[in-house]
Amino acid sequence: SVYALLTLPSGDVIIGGVITKSERTISALGARTVSIATALMAFVLAGGLGALWFSLRHIVIARIQRMERHLRAQSDAITPMAPDRTIDEISHLTTAYNALARRIAEADERAGAAVRERESTAAANRMKSDFLANISYELRTPLNDVIGYADLIGEDLADRGDTSVAPDLKRITGAAR
Repeated sequence: SVYALLTLPSGDVIIGGVITKSERTISALGARTVSIATALMAFVLAGGLGALWFSLRHIVIARIQRMERHLRAQSDAITPMAPDRTIDEISHLTTAYNALARRIAEADERAGAAVRERESTAAANRMKSDFLANISYELRTPLNDVIGYADLIGEDLADRGDTSVAPDLKRITGAAR
């Protein structure tokens, strides 16, 4: 091999040319260069894939696993997740989940209030029914006595031929019934 400095007719200068007397040497030099280039390319590709895996692991997979752990930890009540600081699809998913958790909590609260209201209404209805049953029983006996007494007075006056108070006795009997 000989390195030379060559000036072209255009005025350009070529430095570092390779001159060989055998084609075999050029072929060997080319094969070795291809091998080195292939090895270097494989190393760069492996490094790039490693960096891509690390980035995906940190940016996507770890966050999805955090969401999965949170969802698996839910028992009876759904609780919101800690907000995500990034702005991407996963943070939008977290925000949507938190909104859903809040809506479910509000719905549970409304359902509980409705159940308490229904129980309160049922208790008031029972108290009203008990009151009416008791008051009806307590009023029925004396009113039956009033009706019976008005009938006796009406019969006694009818036997005597006095009908002047008959309309009043009918009003008393009607009101008592």
